[in-house]
Amino acid sequence: MNLSRRAMLGATGLATLPGMPAPWATSPAAAQTERVLRYGISMADIPQTTGQPDRGAGAYQFTGHTLYDPLVAWEMDVADRPGKLIPGLATAWEADPSDRRKWVFRLRPGVKFHDGSDFDAEAVIWEFRKGP
Repeated sequence: MNLSRRAMLGATGLATLPGMPAPWATSPAAAQTERVLRYGISMADIPQTTGQPDRGAGAYQFTGHTLYDPLVAWEMDVADRPGKLIPGLATAWEADPSDRRKWVFRLRPGVKFHDGSDFDAEAVIWEFRKGP
C-alpha cells in the first residue's frame, strides 16, 4: 500500500479542512503577545519510568520534571534570554579550590525520598555511580 503525505497527515489529524488555518500557524501580531510555551516531542521519545529519563532534554521535560528533582535546575520561566542554572536539591555549588576538576555541592537539608528515607550525600553518590 502506497500512501501519500497528504493521506498520512489526514490519518494523524494534522491536516486541516480547506479554508481553516493550520493549528500551529500563528500570526506575527499574536506571536508577539503570546505568553505560552508550546513544546512537542515525538512518541519515540517517551522515556521509561523505571529510572531517570535517558532520552535527551525533550524526554526529561516529559517525565523528568514530574518525577525527579535535580541537584541543579534550569530557570524555565524566561523567554527573552537563555535560562540560568538555579538551585534544585543543591542549594549551592562551586569548584573545589584544591582541585578545579571536582565540584562541591551543598545539599538542601530536610529532603526525604517518597519512602521517607533521607536525601543525603550517600544517595547522590549512589545515583551517580548507578548511571542511566
